[in-house]
Amino acid sequence: PTGTCAFYTTCLEDKYKCGSKGYPKSYGYKYCKAFSNRRSKFNAKGKAWISKTMVCLQKKLVPAVQKKSGYNTCAKIKSKAFDSHSVCYVKSGLCTLGPSQWKQIFLTVDFKDLFGGWAQLKEVAQSVSGCLDFYWWVV
Repeated sequence: PTGTCAFYTTCLEDKYKCGSKGYPKSYGYKYCKAFSNRRSKFNAKGKAWISKTMVCLQKKLVPAVQKKSGYNTCAKIKSKAFDSHSVCYVKSGLCTLGPSQWKQIFLTVDFKDLFGGWAQLKEVAQSVSGCLDFYWWVV
């Protein structure tokens, strides 16, 4: 994966046909495009975080492209993808971004997708937890 948004439509959607409400189109592609379109609003550190996160998220879905077991349905792809979100966000430097960059992230993500269900709440909680671990390590 190169971090381009076509990964979600060409590599995932073309193989699995999850439809407009499936993860590849309604979340992966949607937010890849949203962050790409708002990239200019981020500083250099924020732009680097976007790039690293895009590649990380896509690498986590390579087993789906390869049709490995555990990734063979749209529901499983969505579950595996959401499980990887907080890991990729934190690993890519989320915790080191300043308040202005966090603001840009919140302005990019739809509120309903941030707090709209168990998967999203779990994702937010895991990201915050990862940052708290980082902050305790720094202190």
